[in-house]
Amino acid sequence: MEVINVERIDASKNRLFVDMDSTLAKFTPVEQLETLYEEGYFYNQKPLISVVDAIKDIISNHES
Repeated sequence: MEVINVERIDASKNRLFVDMDSTLAKFTPVEQLETLYEEGYFYNQKPLISVVDAIKDIISNHES
């Protein structure tokens, strides 16, 4: 996993879009595309704690 030094990011020129449906989870491959549209599919994915923690850090320490 690549670590990005957020100290060098100029917030006035950059935007960070993070998994807008709030899953922040490891994608589990499916055999049929329709599976992705089943109710609860993304809700039931296991969150990637390191990503959740990184987003919390960005929110807490890098105001816009």
